[in-house]
Amino acid sequence: MLLQDRLKEYPFSTTEKVIVDFILEKKMELADYSASAIAKETFTSPSLLVRIAKKLGYSGWSELKEAYLQEEAYLASSFQNQDANFPFKPGENYMEIAGSLTSLFQESAKDTFDLLEYGTLNRAVRLMKNAVHIKMFALSDLTYLCELFIFRLHRIGREASICQLNGDLLLEAARLDEKDLAIVVSYSGESPALLETLPFFKQRQVPILALTSVGDNSLSKAANVVLKVSTREKQYSKIGPFASQNSIHLLLEILYACYFSTNYQKNLDYKLYYSKLIETRRKVQNRIIEEEGQLVLDEHSEHDDLSAEIKSSNSSSFSKTGS
Repeated sequence: MLLQDRLKEYPFSTTEKVIVDFILEKKMELADYSASAIAKETFTSPSLLVRIAKKLGYSGWSELKEAYLQEEAYLASSFQNQDANFPFKPGENYMEIAGSLTSLFQESAKDTFDLLEYGTLNRAVRLMKNAVHIKMFALSDLTYLCELFIFRLHRIGREASICQLNGDLLLEAARLDEKDLAIVVSYSGESPALLETLPFFKQRQVPILALTSVGDNSLSKAANVVLKVSTREKQYSKIGPFASQNSIHLLLEILYACYFSTNYQKNLDYKLYYSKLIETRRKVQNRIIEEEGQLVLDEHSEHDDLSAEIKSSNSSSFSKTGS
């Protein structure tokens, strides 16, 4: 939930609500106000600001103020031209609809990139590198995006999987330990079935990498690292989750690419070896995608060393670490 929504919905006292209304009214102008100045303007006391902050889970007024300003700055940026919930309107022709969705995807991609921080991304990739096994947890149509991410990891020999049955979420969570990594994907961060897995992760000290919306939610509070999804859509009042799913897809692609780069040449050799092994059996007639020559798998193959390494190690160096 966004901080501004929590401020509106929390059952503050009458005096506290005076301060909350002042905060919501000033928005970004709040940056110019100290606690004493706000107390003076609202005929209250600075201690009430601290009390409001602590009721919302913050250590004090400064932390709440910083979080509020960051959220307001995000909400005021991007998506100036597209309604993420209703990106096209009745009566638009097919090309207009196509243009609207293209613009929406461009804006959600930029929004996603703007939310990224190097330190957070670095920690996320480090969690992937250190994990023996990567297990993904998601629901409904988001599982397809996770499956694509796992498909990419498998193509570089990295061990990863997703829980395919919702009824097995708790079982799969209970089977992990501190050597593994749980990647949990949820736009709302409040899906009950996914939240039920969190106590298992905590008990078994399983690191959590969350992909979820901007603002406070149960998933982000429990996660070790949070990658923020473009948050412009309502929960259900929309034509489709175009922007959020595009954002999640981009984040997963970024994760894959950054992980790939941690051992670039080895991952590239692995992928090309098996890609050529499979794809050279397929005939193509489009000269744009046609490769130069074909891989000849014999004793003279330039990939013999790699193949021998894979066989001798029983693929463990790739399937367990991928790097």
